[in-house]
Amino acid sequence: GAEPTEGGMVGANPGGARFLRYADVRRNLLSIEMVSSAADGAVLNLGRDCWKQNDSVDLKQLAVGTGGAMGIVTAATLALQPRPAHAVTALLALGDVMALDRLLVTFGRDWGMLLAAFGGMSPAAYEAALHHVPRLRRPFPVDAGHQYFLLLELSAGAAFDGAMLEDALAGTISPFMEGDGAPVLGVAVDHHDGLWAVYLHFAQKMS
Repeated sequence: GAEPTEGGMVGANPGGARFLRYADVRRNLLSIEMVSSAADGAVLNLGRDCWKQNDSVDLKQLAVGTGGAMGIVTAATLALQPRPAHAVTALLALGDVMALDRLLVTFGRDWGMLLAAFGGMSPAAYEAALHHVPRLRRPFPVDAGHQYFLLLELSAGAAFDGAMLEDALAGTISPFMEGDGAPVLGVAVDHHDGLWAVYLHFAQKMS
C-alpha cells in the first residue's frame, strides 16, 4: 500500500498481503549495495545473485529490517516469481473471530502452497474502506452480525484452472458454514480484483 523503494523495503522488511506464499523481503533478497553508516562511508557489496548461498556469513542480512541503521541501501537484487496462471479470491464474513486460527490451520493443511493470501479486517475497517471509495462493490450488507472479514487467495500454475481452484475453495469452506454457530456466515468469490480492491483500500488507509 505504501509503494516503497527497493532500499526502503530492505530497511523495513515488509511481507505484504501474500506473505504466506512469497514470504518477506529477507527471504527473497539475493544481494545489496550499501553505503555503510560507519565513519568511512564505505560502499559494500554483500551477497551474490544466486538463490543458494552457504559459502560464508550472510552479511547482507544485517541490513534487513534495521531501518537504515547499518547504512543506506543503494541497489538490491531480488528473486522474482512467475505470475500465477490462475487465481481465485474469496472474502469470508465471520460470525466468530476466534475461529481464525482453526481456519488458517485447515486451509494450510488442505491447500499447502496454493494458499497465497490470508488477511483480515474488522467491520469498522471494512465500512471505512467502502465509505472512502464509493465505487467499490459491497460484498456483504451492513451490520449482519459479522465480527470479522477474512480475505483468501488460492493461486496456481497452468496445471490448474479457475474452476478447480474454486472447487477446492468450496470443499474446504463448506464445513465451516454448516450447523448452528457456524463461524463462516457468508462467502463472496471473485476471479478478478474486486475483493482485493476493498482490502487494499483498507490497507492504504491504515498505512
